[in-house]
Formats: sequence, C-alpha cells, structure tokens
Amino acid sequence: MIEILVVIALTSKLSAMVKAKGRSGFWAALGPLFWFGGEFMGACCGGVGVGLTSTSSSMSGGENVIIYILALICAGIGAGLSFAVVHFLPADETAPTFVAESLGNVNCPSCGSVQTEVLGNVIVCNACGMQSPGK
Repeated sequence: MIEILVVIALTSKLSAMVKAKGRSGFWAALGPLFWFGGEFMGACCGGVGVGLTSTSSSMSGGENVIIYILALICAGIGAGLSFAVVHFLPADETAPTFVAESLGNVNCPSCGSVQTEVLGNVIVCNACGMQSPGK
C-alpha cells in the first residue's frame, strides 16, 4: 500500500515538473515505468544471486527479504533516473505563454480567463487548469 502511494506521489511530482516546462504529461509516465522496471530487474537479479549462492534447494524467509530489499533499491534508482530525465528535459519553446496585464492579472491563452495565479515560475489558470511557464 505504501509503495502505491509513493508511486502516485512520484507521478504527480513528475507531472508538475513536465507541465512547468510546457511538455506533455505523458513524460510523467516515466516515473511508474522506471519504478516498476527497476523493481522487476532488482527482483530478478536478487533471485538469480540468491539462487546461485544458496546451498539449499528451498528459500528461507531471509533470502526473500534480501530479494525484496534489492528490488526496492533498484526501484528507487529507477525513480531517480526518471527525475533526472525530466530535470534535463528542455523546455518546449513552442508552448503557449500567458500575457501579463496590469495589476498582475493574467489572461489564459486557452480559455481567456483572467482568474489565474502565479505559483513560482508557473502560471496556473483557475478556470481550465492549464499550466504554463511564466516569463
């Protein structure tokens, strides 16, 4: 259950990062893909390693814990790689940007709403939810 919550939090953080760069939200799919891919590879490598070094034909509980810990370590490495890929992803220069008006109001290019707010370097439209990097 905790792992599912971690993957959901990872995906939402990656989604915010790519939207701030003006990129598609599909880049956020790297998080779960790299997480579960790393976990699978870690479990496979751990299983092979334990199988090669085990002296008995049956696995004990301690060996299963070693495999699971290695799987989680590789899942964390996969999550770190997904953050690195998104971090070094260049901003989309063709993404629409908002035009600031007087008194700090900003028009959304998607719906034309003036009800927007600036969150750091990201401008978020309260009406349609579109995010764009600020100028």
